[in-house]
Amino acid sequence: MRAKGGTGARRQPKPPRRGREDRVRRGLPGGAPCPHHPRCDGCSLIGRPYSEQLRLKQRVIETAVAGALGPGAVDVLPIIGSETPFGYRNQARLVLRQSRAGVVAGLYAQGTHHVIDACECPVHHPAINRVVKAAIALLTDHGIPVYDERTGMGMLRYLVVRYSSWHRQTQVIVVSAKRPPGLARFARGLRRVCRGLKSVVLNINPTRGNVIFGTRWMSLGGPDGIVERFGSLKLQASPGCFLQANRWVAARLYRLIDRWVSGRGEETVVDLYAGVGGIALTLAPGVRRVYAVEENETATGDARSNARRNGISNLRAVSGSVERVVAQLRRELGAVDVVTLNPPRSGVPEGVIAEVAALSPRTVLYLSCDAGTLARDLARLSALGYRTLRAQPADMLPQTEHIECLALAERVSRG
Repeated sequence: MRAKGGTGARRQPKPPRRGREDRVRRGLPGGAPCPHHPRCDGCSLIGRPYSEQLRLKQRVIETAVAGALGPGAVDVLPIIGSETPFGYRNQARLVLRQSRAGVVAGLYAQGTHHVIDACECPVHHPAINRVVKAAIALLTDHGIPVYDERTGMGMLRYLVVRYSSWHRQTQVIVVSAKRPPGLARFARGLRRVCRGLKSVVLNINPTRGNVIFGTRWMSLGGPDGIVERFGSLKLQASPGCFLQANRWVAARLYRLIDRWVSGRGEETVVDLYAGVGGIALTLAPGVRRVYAVEENETATGDARSNARRNGISNLRAVSGSVERVVAQLRRELGAVDVVTLNPPRSGVPEGVIAEVAALSPRTVLYLSCDAGTLARDLARLSALGYRTLRAQPADMLPQTEHIECLALAERVSRG
């Protein structure tokens, strides 16, 4: 099997739809790109023309890949732009702090633990901002004490709001050091004032530090999961499970992965860092079987549910350490045809790269959210006999420096 989809003639990135961006801008004070800028530095590229942002990110990927594998060694395709550079993000994760005026929800200022208000963030979907404002007003009215990390006193720590564009529904997750009194009343009040609010969930996290979620979850009304559609693929993600932040760009990348993996329908695929199954379920209809490997047991359960939701029966979801499970699959399967990886920002541990090569796949697809670790890991694959043919950058998070990139590598034939 070989990957299909040659480079062909180069096209410029498709410009975003301007109407949505203009509407978002007009809805902000003074028509500014962001009412919190420059105090909030979460969007370091905001204010630059979007075409300039795309050119910058294109150069970052080109430079990183060339530095690791050599100039001209990899065909870096024109970057995929977002359908809209504002209002695209389907999730907000905000720190809660107490101010003189009431509860504040925002982000840490860079290098500090000072919280900057971000309740009108223009990269969040407008429905998220409406729910955040309503939640902050109710939390202030109810007087539930906010956690103080200096003293360890108080309760409320984070507010997470997720949005499904498909169902036009939101979900609120309140993270607290312990269960606060009156939170059920807060949840009822929030559901009364927020149209389309599907559920409210409480997470208990008593530990110090910046890890958002603890291990205990409680429903305060409504079902736990939220379902979003990525092209034709329907994905549920339980609270705390990862879902791509920009559904338009994610759907484009899933379609590209499907095009790049071409065979006769008899392939065995191993999808590492599978999450709730986005890549594995994209590939499943065209191959013989897919193994989706994910450390988070809840996400593994979501992947199984998503297989049923999408009418897919040839997926086996396996929970456990990626390095341990892939070694187990190597003993069980021997060689496989395709390995896909979608690791966290830190990339893939060297031991996992070695296990991937030991599976001897013909094709490796690597979806990365960090140019540096992508370049490092492609160089490691190269040393183990895999040549990177092409890379497709994508702007998953406009206004920020983050870049998504899909890379295709194939085993170099010996002899």
